[in-house]
Amino acid sequence: DLDSDVKIIADGGISTPGAMCKAIALGCDAVMFGRVLAGTEESPGEVLKYNNQRWKKYCGSASFAVKQEKKNYIEGEESLVPYKGAVAKIITEYREGLQSSMSYLNSRNIKEYQSKATFVKLTSNSFNERKPQAPRLGVEG
Repeated sequence: DLDSDVKIIADGGISTPGAMCKAIALGCDAVMFGRVLAGTEESPGEVLKYNNQRWKKYCGSASFAVKQEKKNYIEGEESLVPYKGAVAKIITEYREGLQSSMSYLNSRNIKEYQSKATFVKLTSNSFNERKPQAPRLGVEG
């Protein structure tokens, strides 16, 4: 119900602008960007160099490292994520992704976007059928 006072926040699985757009189109009021922003300059932690690449350590809010301080969480992970530079670049990428998606539905605001969005369930067979097919060459005889 788009007129509900209950707010919905997508927490997990948002790793691309497209995933964020789908969550918002499905009715989410907000999305969590934990891992998306974890590798930015502004995120806590030092930049590490490993195999000639830059990384940052990511501790999900319920990772083992965080559990040592607060023992009331039940899930999470700790890993290295690629260093991504300034957070402004990431926010711009996601904002522009949402603007683009909204433009396809000719929507001027989020409520209008959510009311116009439609989704189609694809089975694995229909997904495979969408792929381009190479012409088949047969032997005549």
